[in-house]
Amino acid sequence: MATLDCNLNAVVAENVTEKKSPNRDDSRNLPEKTFVARNSPLTDIFKENKLIYNVFAAALILVFADEVLTTFVESGRIDLQFREIVSGLRGLSVNLLVWSCMQMCTLCVYPCFIGWISGRRRLGGGAMKWLDISCICGLVIYQVTFVAVTIKAVLLLDLSPVSSMCALMEMTRFVMKIHAFVRSSSSEVVEDTSKIPTFRQFVYFLFAPTLIYRNEYPKTATIRWRIVLKHALEVTVLLYMCYIFSGTSPLFNQFGVVPISTGTVLHYEFLSILPTSVFFLCGHYALMHSWLNAWAEMLRFADRLFYRDWWNATSFAGFVRSHNVVVHNFLYTYVYKDFYDHVLRSRRAASIVAFAVSGLVHELLLAVAFRFFYPIMLGQFLAMGLLTAKANLGNAFFLASLAFANGAEVSLYSMEYYARRNCLGVVDSVGEWSLKGLVPISWNCGVVSSFDGNWTVRAPWS
Repeated sequence: MATLDCNLNAVVAENVTEKKSPNRDDSRNLPEKTFVARNSPLTDIFKENKLIYNVFAAALILVFADEVLTTFVESGRIDLQFREIVSGLRGLSVNLLVWSCMQMCTLCVYPCFIGWISGRRRLGGGAMKWLDISCICGLVIYQVTFVAVTIKAVLLLDLSPVSSMCALMEMTRFVMKIHAFVRSSSSEVVEDTSKIPTFRQFVYFLFAPTLIYRNEYPKTATIRWRIVLKHALEVTVLLYMCYIFSGTSPLFNQFGVVPISTGTVLHYEFLSILPTSVFFLCGHYALMHSWLNAWAEMLRFADRLFYRDWWNATSFAGFVRSHNVVVHNFLYTYVYKDFYDHVLRSRRAASIVAFAVSGLVHELLLAVAFRFFYPIMLGQFLAMGLLTAKANLGNAFFLASLAFANGAEVSLYSMEYYARRNCLGVVDSVGEWSLKGLVPISWNCGVVSSFDGNWTVRAPWS
């Protein structure tokens, strides 16, 4: 529990500028998020020293050259694997249509919000209270329907795991944006009717790289299109390299076809650590740095603290609150803080609720994208959180633990994914179709235990 408190309470000192609510005199009120103009940590680091950037770029160039030359020597032709990438993005054009529908539905929230404001001006007393309750219920129904219809569309269209994850992440972003806009704007309008957000402000927020709504944000003076193009190129190259590195990890596509010993599975998990760690670094830089900074530059959004120096973390608590500040601020503002201010003044209870919401959303996205429920990430987060609750593990040991956890997670998900494709007999033996996505198949498919019951442990000096 101490870690859960630390995860969200520490945001007060690191991610949130102190600002007390003006209408409350309780000294225990939590601070609010304020935006200030600042760069991303890596932007400042690379200004001072580009050695890390250049070394990493050189390493990627060598990996790319190795992939191209190896393919050329083995097959006599240069294959950049674009065909495999296109196949992995199956349904991308349909995905764009789904995104367009989600965007149009999200834009419909603004006129409904203005209608609620107009209704409050005409009504009073009990009628206004009933209007508020009705609109809250309508918003909940809208959000649930939005999620259900999107998930249904992803399943019916049979999108690939990559395309499914893209659609589901956008669905989550829209849901969080809608909640942030309605929650923040409604509070301001109730206190001051002159603070009605304009449609322009609403649309700006939908594309701004933040999940906290404000009528105004700090902005830069100009748009540096050279920086935008640089970040766009980085995203393209790094996502391509992520695909290349995914091919260097141990392949589990034969899982369930040929017997695999338990020792081999453990060996593959350790072999997965290096490629998955590089995959994680490339993905984090591409999405949290290049992608968000590109949008921030195009929209002149000046507060670019999208992450902190998570690589210096010495505990899971420090990593959680620093590797994705954008989502962490949303959880703090609209889950943790709202629960603490309006439901129960217990930091521990608020932490549990915020942690549960985050974990369940992660599991929902993975379950729909891969078509099975396998709560590895939720268990991993909980276990690491409890283990590092009161201890400073040191940076090196923590990074090693994080790398091992990433490798194990990718290996376990890969085994389960291919087990469901190759072990159809085991899948059918589960029984009820509704349980087939909930019961792990890899546990009973393709693994032959290689453990000897007569183990002996011998000291190396004996």
